[in-house]
Amino acid sequence: EEMRGLPASNVAMVDDLVRSGSLRSPECTAAFQAVDRQHFWPSDSGELAYADMPLRSGRLHLSAPHIYAKALESLTPLKPGMSFLNVGSGTGYFNSIISELIGDVATNHGVDIWPETVSHAELRCRQLGKTNIEFTHGNAYQLNITQTMRYDRIYLGACANSRSKYLYRLLEVGGILIGPFQVGHTQQLRRVVRQTETQFSVEVLGSVQFASLIEPTPVPVPPPPSPNSLFMSQQSQQQVGLPGVPFTFSLLERPWTPERCWMYPASFRRTVAMGL
Repeated sequence: EEMRGLPASNVAMVDDLVRSGSLRSPECTAAFQAVDRQHFWPSDSGELAYADMPLRSGRLHLSAPHIYAKALESLTPLKPGMSFLNVGSGTGYFNSIISELIGDVATNHGVDIWPETVSHAELRCRQLGKTNIEFTHGNAYQLNITQTMRYDRIYLGACANSRSKYLYRLLEVGGILIGPFQVGHTQQLRRVVRQTETQFSVEVLGSVQFASLIEPTPVPVPPPPSPNSLFMSQQSQQQVGLPGVPFTFSLLERPWTPERCWMYPASFRRTVAMGL
């Protein structure tokens, strides 16, 4: 039986988002129009795929369309060649929308803790010809931020704990992060802009309710031999991440190709041209 009041197509869903003010800019509206939300959800979901509500099926999860719309607008400007990281990338839907704005040659990464979800995202994106989007199975709290590339734009699809501000360091200077962070018993949706190497501006966009990023079980760390030793001082200064949670993987920029050369600084392009 048809459920009344629900948008019956991606076009109708986008129209609703525009009318509500969730989608404001023409470029974000076009990106939502270009990617059918139902493609990323089980085929038996019917009209629910377009309803403005969060969806869950086993390990798969989709936030409500207005949440993605607000996130996309808050990440603007999004330009061709910009790099993007989606933490808790889920079905791959939001990575696919972002790809409409940053292009096929840009670095577009997703990280998710569930291998079956990563497989789902890879398949659904591949079916749309979006083979440039790379998904990695891993826990974001174990992502080595000292070896991972920096990103122009980052989205957190699940709530980070109150000790997770170190994730800001994954941003390029001038980069923007949108995501929920735990504050006491509430969650804040934040827009973080990296202004310099050491300064970040934080704007609270509102209160939200997301599932939380799953924290790995901490590994016991043996105490240093002397509490007052220089070794301990150096270790405390170098410690990044959650206590007792080791880094296990990193993410790297896509390798240089002639098709991607235009994204690099002019001095680099001149050097490449001389070499070729």
